[in-house]
Amino acid sequence: MKKGFISLAVVCQLISGCGLPTVDFEMVSGRVIGRETYNTNDSLNAMLISLDTNSVRGNFGRDVSFNGRAFKNVVKTYSLEASRLDSARRYSFMFYQTDVIANHSCNLSTTNTVDVPQIKIKEVAQTVQ
Repeated sequence: MKKGFISLAVVCQLISGCGLPTVDFEMVSGRVIGRETYNTNDSLNAMLISLDTNSVRGNFGRDVSFNGRAFKNVVKTYSLEASRLDSARRYSFMFYQTDVIANHSCNLSTTNTVDVPQIKIKEVAQTVQ
């Protein structure tokens, strides 16, 4: 019986593409630090997230100064999930790196934008603090 199970497992592995599935997203903890402001329509302003530096695959984002404070590994996202998050809490972010969407037309006299890589959030979970 054990030999039959191993044979079946080998056949299934060959049929499924000869290898372990690859993960096409990243998972890193961090916190929301604020919103870019350059448009009166808040849905056109990206949320900024400071990711922790202990990622297995390396660091993401850039070090920036935002609202008078220094942050490391900052990325931006237009994902609606981020706009609903509490900046006082830490979250685990599953995300894809994505091409940067060009800024929409600026219609505010005072803008606060940050040139950082963009991500698309797949899933968010609150971490225990």
